Amino acid sequence: MEHSSAWGSSQLAGEVPGTAIHTAAPAAAAATVGEAAWDLASGGAPSMQQEQLQQQESAPAAEHQAAAPAPAAAAEEPAAAQYSQQQQQQQQQQPSSSYGPPPPPAAPLAASAVHSLQSVSMTSEPAGSVAAAAAAGAAAGSTSAKEVQLTKLVETLRKRLDTVKAENQQLEDMLHAAEQRSAAELQRAHAAAAEATAMQQAQDSIVASAAANAAAQDARIGRLQQELEASARQVAALQGALEAIQEQHQQVLTSKDSIEGGALEALRAQLSAAESQLDAERQAHASSKAAAAARERDLEEQLGGSSEALAATQRQMQELAGRGRDMEEQHALAAAEAARLQEQVRQLAEQHSAAQQPDPTVQLQLEAEREALGIQLAETQAALLGATQAQHAAEANAASLQQQMLQLQHSLQAAPARGPPQLEQQVAELQELLYQKQQQLERLSGERQGQMMMLERQVITLKQELGKAHAAAAAANTGTSGRSGHDIIPMDALGEPYQRLARHRKLGGAVQATANFLDTTTASATQLLRQQPLVRLAVLLYLVLIHLYVYFLLARMQRQAVMLLAGQDKGAAAGAGPQGLDANVLPH
Repeated sequence: MEHSSAWGSSQLAGEVPGTAIHTAAPAAAAATVGEAAWDLASGGAPSMQQEQLQQQESAPAAEHQAAAPAPAAAAEEPAAAQYSQQQQQQQQQQPSSSYGPPPPPAAPLAASAVHSLQSVSMTSEPAGSVAAAAAAGAAAGSTSAKEVQLTKLVETLRKRLDTVKAENQQLEDMLHAAEQRSAAELQRAHAAAAEATAMQQAQDSIVASAAANAAAQDARIGRLQQELEASARQVAALQGALEAIQEQHQQVLTSKDSIEGGALEALRAQLSAAESQLDAERQAHASSKAAAAARERDLEEQLGGSSEALAATQRQMQELAGRGRDMEEQHALAAAEAARLQEQVRQLAEQHSAAQQPDPTVQLQLEAEREALGIQLAETQAALLGATQAQHAAEANAASLQQQMLQLQHSLQAAPARGPPQLEQQVAELQELLYQKQQQLERLSGERQGQMMMLERQVITLKQELGKAHAAAAAANTGTSGRSGHDIIPMDALGEPYQRLARHRKLGGAVQATANFLDTTTASATQLLRQQPLVRLAVLLYLVLIHLYVYFLLARMQRQAVMLLAGQDKGAAAGAGPQGLDANVLPH
């Protein structure tokens, strides 16, 4: 466009008219039109092919311009008419809007414009004065008309170029949107591929786990098959053993049948021998009946003598029972006397421990008490010896009676089964009497043993009291002031309850050992507390702390109990509230 305007202005100004000017201006216009046409065809970006085409078009034009004759004005008008017709057709075919169908290609228009410019350039002559002037005038007129047409063509091409640029911009926007959509689709495709990969991995893991489970199941099935085979072998072995046992059972049955046959014969022989023996026994029984009658008479005489012996034995047992009661009374008196003596000895020990100076009268009293206790002990031992002798005599009488009873039982067993009823009744009475005497003897022996044990305990207790009294007297005689561990009153001072527990057959030893342990421990603890003030303080502090701890526990338990009762009361009140409202509402 710039080249064409420059060329037109140079022609109007009447600068150097010559062949070079006429040749350069149409060539520049043709190049400008060609560039515009190629810009319109390719969207404003000419390529190397377009440049090659321009060079190919410009080369024949130059050759034609050099070889063609000067007068070519006759060919200019048809070319201009043809160009105007093509322009009108292009204007008619131009779309009404930018969004219509695409415009026709601009290559034919550019080619026609180049052809017309080439024809114009070829009409110029290099030499001649008159012809050149005439041709220059004609060329100037035709060039101005062509310049106008070219200007219009350039404007039209510019408008089309703007339209094509707008369409290209829209296409670029659409392309950008399409690229964005493709990027989004690509992202979705990548996400889908990642999901597919994850699903494939999950499927692979599931397949692997399924394969592992299948392998485990196969292994388990293999083990079960092995166990089944082992069980089948065991069943086969058991069946073989069962068949062997059945064969043995059959053999045993056959042998049993044979043995039973021999046993029956042996039993028959034994039965015949038993029958013959029974006949002999019957004969012997008949002869023994006569002997039993004579023996019965002898037994009646012996029963009369035994009844007299039983009466004498009863009298002896009554005498023994009376002696036992006397011994019990004596034992009770001895126990009371021993308790009195123990109390006296304890009082004397307390008096001696409280005394600061030895008293000869107290020593004399102790000696007298000791002699009296010795005399009582001797009497008790003599009574115990008499009771022992009486028990031995009673046991001897009971043994003799038992021997006589055994002889009578043997005689009765040797007598016939059917004796006189009176004799059987007497024997039963004698047995009852014997049982009663045996029970009495057992009871007396138990009482005697109990009395002996009690007397032995009393003797031991009296000896201990005497030893304590002697020790107290010795301590008083030495003139030592203060108190010793013997000031502790022993467990024996409890009296009859302790004695009853100590006399127990099973628990007596344990009770006595426990009592002695308590006495010694108490005496040692008392002596330690008397000698060590720090121990007394520690014991006192320990007792105070224990009492405080117990008080704290009791207070805490009491607080928890109060809170629990309060919570229960609140719950009961909350539960009774709606019921009370219902009760108040229902009468209305």
